[in-house]
Amino acid sequence: MKQRLIDANALHYHMGVNQNDKQIFYITGEDIDAAPTIDPESLRPHGKWVKDQFSYRYLCTNCKMTLPEWLGVFNYCPGCGAKMEDADEI
Repeated sequence: MKQRLIDANALHYHMGVNQNDKQIFYITGEDIDAAPTIDPESLRPHGKWVKDQFSYRYLCTNCKMTLPEWLGVFNYCPGCGAKMEDADEI
Protein backbone atom coordinates (compact mmCIF):
# COMPACT_ATOMS: atom_id res chain seq x y z
CA MET A 1 0.00 0.00 0.00
CA LYS A 2 1.31 3.42 -0.93
CA GLN A 3 1.94 5.73 2.02
CA ARG A 4 0.57 9.27 2.08
CA LEU A 5 0.34 12.12 4.55
CA ILE A 6 -3.15 13.18 5.60
CA ASP A 7 -4.39 16.35 7.26
CA ALA A 8 -5.56 15.25 10.71
CA ASN A 9 -7.24 18.60 11.38
CA ALA A 10 -9.38 18.20 8.26
CA LEU A 11 -10.25 14.66 9.36
CA HIS A 12 -11.42 15.96 12.75
CA TYR A 13 -13.46 18.65 11.01
CA HIS A 14 -14.97 16.09 8.63
CA MET A 15 -16.02 13.94 11.56
CA GLY A 16 -17.43 16.92 13.51
CA VAL A 17 -15.04 16.41 16.43
CA ASN A 18 -13.69 19.36 18.37
CA GLN A 19 -9.94 18.87 18.78
CA ASN A 20 -10.15 19.92 22.45
CA ASP A 21 -12.75 17.29 23.28
CA LYS A 22 -11.54 14.27 25.21
CA GLN A 23 -14.28 12.03 23.87
CA ILE A 24 -13.51 8.72 22.23
CA PHE A 25 -14.40 8.35 18.57
CA TYR A 26 -13.73 5.73 15.96
CA ILE A 27 -12.21 6.30 12.55
CA THR A 28 -13.13 3.98 9.73
CA GLY A 29 -11.05 3.21 6.68
CA GLU A 30 -13.49 5.25 4.61
CA ASP A 31 -12.85 8.28 6.82
CA ILE A 32 -9.11 7.93 6.33
CA ASP A 33 -9.48 7.47 2.57
CA ALA A 34 -11.63 10.62 2.42
CA ALA A 35 -9.06 12.71 4.31
CA PRO A 36 -7.22 15.25 2.16
CA THR A 37 -3.54 14.67 1.59
CA ILE A 38 -0.66 17.00 2.43
CA ASP A 39 2.22 17.69 0.10
CA PRO A 40 5.39 16.92 2.14
CA GLU A 41 7.21 19.76 0.39
CA SER A 42 4.71 22.24 1.87
CA LEU A 43 5.89 21.30 5.37
CA ARG A 44 9.50 22.14 4.58
CA PRO A 45 10.58 25.70 5.45
CA HIS A 46 11.86 28.01 2.72
CA GLY A 47 14.57 30.64 2.91
CA LYS A 48 17.11 32.62 0.95
CA TRP A 49 20.84 33.10 1.07
CA VAL A 50 21.87 36.68 1.86
CA LYS A 51 25.49 37.64 1.17
CA ASP A 52 27.25 39.68 3.86
CA GLN A 53 29.80 41.79 2.03
CA PHE A 54 31.82 42.63 5.13
CA SER A 55 32.42 39.14 6.50
CA TYR A 56 32.33 37.24 3.16
CA ARG A 57 29.67 34.85 4.40
CA TYR A 58 26.20 33.76 3.31
CA LEU A 59 23.36 33.97 5.83
CA CYS A 60 20.25 31.75 5.88
CA THR A 61 17.16 33.94 6.32
CA ASN A 62 15.31 31.11 8.09
CA CYS A 63 17.73 30.09 10.88
CA LYS A 64 20.49 32.73 10.56
CA MET A 65 23.20 30.10 10.05
CA THR A 66 26.18 31.37 8.07
CA LEU A 67 28.41 29.67 5.52
CA PRO A 68 31.81 30.93 4.41
CA GLU A 69 31.86 32.37 0.92
CA TRP A 70 34.57 29.98 -0.27
CA LEU A 71 32.30 27.02 0.53
CA GLY A 72 29.54 28.34 -1.70
CA VAL A 73 25.83 27.81 -1.19
CA PHE A 74 23.61 24.75 -1.23
CA ASN A 75 20.05 24.18 -2.45
CA TYR A 76 19.14 23.67 1.21
CA CYS A 77 20.40 25.04 4.52
CA PRO A 78 22.54 22.52 6.43
CA GLY A 79 21.39 24.09 9.70
CA CYS A 80 17.60 23.96 9.40
CA GLY A 81 16.94 22.03 6.19
CA ALA A 82 15.11 24.96 4.58
CA LYS A 83 14.86 24.85 0.80
CA MET A 84 16.72 27.81 -0.65
CA GLU A 85 14.79 29.57 -3.39
CA ASP A 86 17.74 31.47 -4.83
CA ALA A 87 20.61 28.97 -4.58
CA ASP A 88 20.93 28.61 -8.34
CA GLU A 89 21.10 32.37 -8.88
CA ILE A 90 24.13 33.03 -6.67
